[in-house]
Amino acid sequence: MDRHMRFEGAALITLSLMLVTVFVLSVWMYDDLAGETEDGTLAVFAANVREFIDENEAVSAFLGLDAGEAEIEVDAETDAAAVAAEAAAYIARYNSIYTDLQ
Repeated sequence: MDRHMRFEGAALITLSLMLVTVFVLSVWMYDDLAGETEDGTLAVFAANVREFIDENEAVSAFLGLDAGEAEIEVDAETDAAAVAAEAAAYIARYNSIYTDLQ
């Protein structure tokens, strides 16, 4: 009986230390991220990535973007019609399943 208590005590201490470690690390990482955000480090990094994609023709072509504008061209009417057709098929399919179950 005494051995079980020692094992449970050791497990409880280990788990408590792990919990405190995770808490301390998360607070430290949050402070670090907050400091970088205030300094603008993350914003500058995001702007640099955006600029790299906009100016690099190979990356733009790989991502399917225009080299100059960096926008994806989508035919809105065709896309809306396709989505409407898929939605109607989905609704009809699940309505038939629902009526079959009743």
